[in-house]
Amino acid sequence: MPGLLTLALAGALALAPAGASTASATTALDEASATTPAADGAAGTAAPDEASRTAAPAATDLPHGLRSVTELLEADGTLREGAPDGPVDVSGWTMTTAPDGSPRFVAEDAAADASSAALAVAGDTSWSTTFGAATAGMGLTAVTVSGTNIYVGGTVTDLASTAEGTYQHVARWDGKAWQRLGTGIDGEVMTIAVNGTDVYVGGDFERAGSVAANDLARWNGSAWSAVAGGVTNPAADYDEAVRALATNGKKLYVGGTFTKAGTVSARSLAAYDLTAKTWSAVGAGLYRCASCGVGDPGAVNALLLDGTKLYVGGNFDKAGTRTTMSLASVDTATGTWTAYGKGIHTEDGYKGVVESLALDPATRALYVGGSFTRANGVTTMNLAKLAGTTFSSVGKVTFYGDKYATVQSVAFSGGKLYIGGTFTEIDGVKRSNWAVRSGTTWSTPGGGLDDVVVAMAPKDSGVVVLGDFVTAGTLRMNRAGIWTGTAWQTFGQGVSTTAYGNGDVHAIVPDGSGAYVAGIFNQVGQKPARSIARWTGSSWDTMAGGVTTSIGDAEVHAMVKVGTDLYVAGEFSKAGGVAVRNIARWNGTSWSALGAGLDGEVYALHVLNGKLYAGGEFVNSGTQHLGGVGAWDLTAKKWLPLGNHPQYSDDVRALSSVAGQYLVIGGHFHRFYAGGMPAVEGLYGMTMFDTKDVTGSDVLDGYYLLEGVSWAGGPGGVRTLKVIGGDLYVGGQFDRAGIMTQGPGTSSGFAAKHLVVCGSAPPAPGARWAARATGSTPWPPRAASWSSAGTSCPSAAGRRPAWRSTTRRRAPTPPGAAASARAAAASGR
Repeated sequence: MPGLLTLALAGALALAPAGASTASATTALDEASATTPAADGAAGTAAPDEASRTAAPAATDLPHGLRSVTELLEADGTLREGAPDGPVDVSGWTMTTAPDGSPRFVAEDAAADASSAALAVAGDTSWSTTFGAATAGMGLTAVTVSGTNIYVGGTVTDLASTAEGTYQHVARWDGKAWQRLGTGIDGEVMTIAVNGTDVYVGGDFERAGSVAANDLARWNGSAWSAVAGGVTNPAADYDEAVRALATNGKKLYVGGTFTKAGTVSARSLAAYDLTAKTWSAVGAGLYRCASCGVGDPGAVNALLLDGTKLYVGGNFDKAGTRTTMSLASVDTATGTWTAYGKGIHTEDGYKGVVESLALDPATRALYVGGSFTRANGVTTMNLAKLAGTTFSSVGKVTFYGDKYATVQSVAFSGGKLYIGGTFTEIDGVKRSNWAVRSGTTWSTPGGGLDDVVVAMAPKDSGVVVLGDFVTAGTLRMNRAGIWTGTAWQTFGQGVSTTAYGNGDVHAIVPDGSGAYVAGIFNQVGQKPARSIARWTGSSWDTMAGGVTTSIGDAEVHAMVKVGTDLYVAGEFSKAGGVAVRNIARWNGTSWSALGAGLDGEVYALHVLNGKLYAGGEFVNSGTQHLGGVGAWDLTAKKWLPLGNHPQYSDDVRALSSVAGQYLVIGGHFHRFYAGGMPAVEGLYGMTMFDTKDVTGSDVLDGYYLLEGVSWAGGPGGVRTLKVIGGDLYVGGQFDRAGIMTQGPGTSSGFAAKHLVVCGSAPPAPGARWAARATGSTPWPPRAASWSSAGTSCPSAAGRRPAWRSTTRRRAPTPPGAAASARAAAASGR
């Protein structure tokens, strides 16, 4: 937010006129000045972008009477109380709004980096990022590792299934989640190097955050800055990029395609002094086609430091004064180039291309990957080993038997050589796009990758792998993964069903420091799973294979824990290989069936007085008719019907209980059937059953009518029920609640959008429950009313009792249906 600001004592803010005389004095620290040629390193002075971008301008640097905004700010960026009136310089700052509506100032790039956190609502910091989608984004081409941080770059703009544009071409993995680096980079990031707390990125871009930066930029943890003018190729700016970086802590070596570094002439290779902030050329640089008399700069794709020796790989035919192809080294102390014979080439004598370099720290042998068939005349196939000055082949890497493969990346970690790229075989043996060499033996652990590997970086005893792949063997691992040395690890521990992170979680049950998670998915983090898994607090347990069905993915809708046992219900036919029917028990180590199970999908579970109640779309358990709701006796281990088991007209979706005996039942049903005939209508998705009622022979004995819900003029649907503090909360699909069409007190209800609550309230004067006269204790014990958005449902009678019958009044039976209901009950239906 460059410009001037006038602060009044009352706290009012006003921008100074654009033409104010003081404006020119504030431009000394504007972002534009950070890239002026005079700031570049040729003179050995610190460029403003490196020396002063992150520092607030001192009052003495400003014109007389002009204050820096930093003098007026509290630590949180808000204005200090009693801030004096007068003109203020706010260059390099962004004005946002504090939670109380007052102005708040944040350094521009720091604001950009912190925007997702600083602008979040209070309480967002309590959310864990552990369960991010185990998927990266398209266009990842660069990676480096620094401690627990993994930095990635490319053309990527989304990670972990986030919205397009969330990440701009660069990001940091902190071990649990992806983090933005300010507003990122406006072009492709091709290479990344870390020096202490500074992250350097190179590529093909013009801006880093809000700072002009020519293909090279620095992130200091809070803000972006240019690096002393970056690199350029004035004669052909279309052919200009930084593709490789390496640092020894004192200098940053920069390779790519360019002819200038700052104001210093440098042909595709330069060194930036991290202390003096100055550029220097390295040797006489690289040439693309010296043999044909063309002075174009060569292309550097890879740099590797080994002491004072800097290996350089790419696409060139001259290094300094040495004629060689695509591979050379330079002594960083003397600038002397070393060629390795003819270098890297094809069988026809043309230049090969080197894409990546890796060093064996034990033997100091260099491994070279790219597209070539010879290394100084030695027959190789896209991969070579350089020991001292001698090349050898370590495996013929081919694409369906042909030479047209590419080893895009090589890495050495844990005593093993890793290679990745576009290939299908090594020495004639199938190896898909990545492979590992231990000693002299090649293998493809993890089942190979189904598409190209673009970049790798060592991490602990394994490697970080980026590319265009979606699966690793049978494991879904979209675009990025970590090979630990023994197994794959994904970025993020979320659940998924597809390569793009889709997956449904329907139920969660706490368990110690972790939780049981269930729904419809087939992978949790990096582990195959079947619609249910247990998070231990640090990793996933897939519960002996979870639940499955013969066609497609199984689905779990409900779980409930009783003691150490977990009961699971949904739509599945096996649990851990054990034959079950839509409901099963997990005892912590193994699965078991609940009798004959249930012959239809189960949506709800609830435990009450030693019984596990289940609701859904089922009819029977074996030969026992249940009708949509049934009870599993936890002691007797058998299924019992609910009362005289009428058949619900549609699915039961929710169960809860009140007063220790009343089972509240919600769903999409509108009527009960008995003997194939309607026994009662007008239920509108809700009813209640007294589980302690000694029923007679009537099919409706024990049932109560409840005010229900409607949607678009017809019956609505109840999806969830929850008792909180004595109030029953009802959620589902409806636009009206409190519907009653049966009994003496009918009601058309009131407007309610998908959520209502039945809350207890003191009885109105003179009001009394009829049941009190008989000495029984119905629920609720006081008058109650439905409410939506915290207000009671109005009616002509004032507060309408929520439960239409608080005595044991039976739901009315339509004329002519009683006989068939009794007959059905007598026959076991």
